[in-house]
Amino acid sequence: MGQTLVQLRDEIYADIPQILGHEKFPQARINRYINEGQWFVQVELNGLGMKKWEKTGSLTLAPATIAGLSVQQAAVPPDLLESPTSIMMIDCGTGIAPGPGIEMRQIVANWGNSFMVPTSAQPAFCRAANMINIFPATISAATAYYLGALVALVADTDPCQIPTEFEKFVIEHAESSVRRSLGTLQDMKVAEAEIAKNIEEQYQKFLSREATREMTGRQEKGTRLQ
Repeated sequence: MGQTLVQLRDEIYADIPQILGHEKFPQARINRYINEGQWFVQVELNGLGMKKWEKTGSLTLAPATIAGLSVQQAAVPPDLLESPTSIMMIDCGTGIAPGPGIEMRQIVANWGNSFMVPTSAQPAFCRAANMINIFPATISAATAYYLGALVALVADTDPCQIPTEFEKFVIEHAESSVRRSLGTLQDMKVAEAEIAKNIEEQYQKFLSREATREMTGRQEKGTRLQ
């Protein structure tokens, strides 16, 4: 289990002691910075290929019309990570609609082209008005495969949801937010780029360790079978 919210907060106070008890840095503000750090690290790890937050869920479909076109419409999963690439694909039973989806204007522009119009075997989807719109309207069932969002840490006992190897980057991001507020950090984008680079380096080490562990396990299993 990862560090709790209070433990993460205490690490920040230890590194930047002048904010402890400061009226401009109430506990709620530090908590917000920590949660923003969690979400930043999660997005970076998703981009590197970590599968930890992949989810699946059936969509409740209802016929609808959008931009004059008939579609099957469903609400966005409530725990969907807000990112343009969060929906990896939608399985419509008769075919797969690949993520991250297409722009509505592409559907409208290509609707008169029989070679470009989505079919049951090659469906498509787009997001609009916080709904998922699936083409064609003959689709009768759909399952979304998507990246789920982390739940915000609220109680002091809530554990960090980032893998232990990457918790330090949650703290680094939160401390960068603090220093930006203090005026000692001029460019948050530069700081985030550096954190992202370090996350990638740590992720490559993580993959290397996992590969070594898997290889060792196979060798030990082979030895036992001899």
